[in-house]
Amino acid sequence: MIRLLSLVLVATLSTGTQSQPPAPSDRLGTQPQQSVSDEQKAQTTVEAGTAERPLVVRLLPAPPSQEEAARQQEQATTNRRTFGLTVAIAVFTGLLVVVGFLQWRTYENQTKLTKAIQRPFIHCRSVELMPRELPLQPGRYKYAVEPIIENAGPTPTKELTLVTCYELRSTAFPDDYAFALIAEPKGCFIGPKGTLIAIGGGELTDDELTEIQRGERFFCVWGRAEYRDGFPDTPIHAAEFCREINAIAGNPRDPKTMRTYFFVRPNRNSAD
Repeated sequence: MIRLLSLVLVATLSTGTQSQPPAPSDRLGTQPQQSVSDEQKAQTTVEAGTAERPLVVRLLPAPPSQEEAARQQEQATTNRRTFGLTVAIAVFTGLLVVVGFLQWRTYENQTKLTKAIQRPFIHCRSVELMPRELPLQPGRYKYAVEPIIENAGPTPTKELTLVTCYELRSTAFPDDYAFALIAEPKGCFIGPKGTLIAIGGGELTDDELTEIQRGERFFCVWGRAEYRDGFPDTPIHAAEFCREINAIAGNPRDPKTMRTYFFVRPNRNSAD
């Protein structure tokens, strides 16, 4: 009986020991682990980013390998050489443009100089009086007024037209006299370094020359020539002349002793 009671007591003690709640120390040791886990969860939530606090991630490039570094260095060297070559080509091209422009200017100037030297150049060289004895009046003369038109250039004229006018009057020519070109132009031609007698200068008798010599009459002859040169795309050239008898020496009835002097009036005298 006593032995049976002992066995029951031992079984009761074993059951109480197994159903005893955990010690406070065990509960304190477990709580910190649970709190750390919550903080990590909170941090993980923040790192994920939100609409109000977006997450910024900076990606650091991986350092290039030795082969990639060598390739990049070679590419940089090639780029520098290409840039230098491009600059050199641009400079060379600019120099070619400048040289070409200077050569063009030189060619244009040379062409203008050649045209100026080789073109015909018309001007009135002088005015001559050519005596002619009257057939029915021995010892009496009539003088043809002949403007001498000269081509001083080395090439002939092209499409030359010439108009000549004259007037004999009893009063002096005023400074503003018009000297109108009322005659019809005549087509003609003058070769290189050649001359031409302008038709239409009129005639003067020995008596009229005597009156001019005494200052009783006044005589003037004028005209205009227009022509082209042999070069393409050049403008029409023109030359004008205006001469007035200034003085007469000698006897108009003796052509061998007579000398006539003309002076150039400023009204119509030009050449281009």
